[in-house]
Amino acid sequence: MASLESLDESLNRKLKRQKHILKLREAGLTYKEIAKNLNISDSRVQQIAKGEYVKKFKYAGDLSGLPIVAIHCLKSIEANNLKEVIYYIKKGVLNPRSKSRPPGYGKKIHETVLNWVSEKQGEE
Repeated sequence: MASLESLDESLNRKLKRQKHILKLREAGLTYKEIAKNLNISDSRVQQIAKGEYVKKFKYAGDLSGLPIVAIHCLKSIEANNLKEVIYYIKKGVLNPRSKSRPPGYGKKIHETVLNWVSEKQGEE
């Protein structure tokens, strides 16, 4: 399993690539020209320009402040806000030792989620 840092780095590279492609589009280049420049297919350039791979990791306003991997784990069990995250923690689903935990939910993500919950509760 990839670490949180490597997944965040991967998304940052993808976002930089998307920004680069959008700048080239604004400069008047066609998808075909950009594809040739980046050595990828023009259909892939279109996908990147439209942000299709980024949509999967779109930050939910109620889960902001969490790393992408944690958001993905929480979304997989439909925990979309602080109240639902607390519910799943109390229920025992969000526990790295639980058999019903979301895929990829381990000790580091659990610690990150707990810290996030305590920060959010402190703001209220």
